Amino acid sequence: MKSRINVLITEDHPLVVDSYKRILNDTFSEDYELHIDVATNGDNARKKLIQAEKLSPYNLLLIDIRIPESVDGKITSGEDVAFRAKHWFPDSRIVFITSLSDNLLINRLIKKINPDGLLVKSDVTPEMLQTALKTILNNQTYYSSTIHRYLRNRIHNNELLDEVNLKILSYLSKGIKTKNLPQYINLSLSAIEKRKNNIKTLLGIEKSDNEELLKVAREKELI
Repeated sequence: MKSRINVLITEDHPLVVDSYKRILNDTFSEDYELHIDVATNGDNARKKLIQAEKLSPYNLLLIDIRIPESVDGKITSGEDVAFRAKHWFPDSRIVFITSLSDNLLINRLIKKINPDGLLVKSDVTPEMLQTALKTILNNQTYYSSTIHRYLRNRIHNNELLDEVNLKILSYLSKGIKTKNLPQYINLSLSAIEKRKNNIKTLLGIEKSDNEELLKVAREKELI
């Protein structure tokens, strides 16, 4: 008797869902009994997770970051789906397949979710996805080429997201002026200014005022 693999695809584009189903069947149908559920929005995803918790946990989740949020606003993205799945099904394999390749997002996903797979859609081919799925179900991690490039340059993101830089953003968001930050952070004003300029460069901010910096930092969930 074949072992069963329960899969949840969280994706709101029907053609993409169909391609994932086809690749899953091509990859595993000979050796496993596949049961595939699809969630196209936050409400649907939460319903599927609750049902699976009661009946049979998911072994594999393929998740896009951008999905329509739930009506109550508690699930706003695939990241929220993955966070719940990680806690409800600790033995499941979580794979992000997303068109987003923002360095800060990648950094947050790795730190917060630590997924078994992280693939950027522009990197994905059917053959590569088959290899990734086999690797992941063999208890190994698989990252696509864009993610590997990010990891090689991760020092830049660590510079951005270290504790001191996050403190700078936090104090600025509370209304503390830059000139007064040395009273709260054990650095000279020139060192703080340099760090703030580095943050702006990495966030792609050209304006010199703090308003734009804080706006982007909030969008990136840094504060």
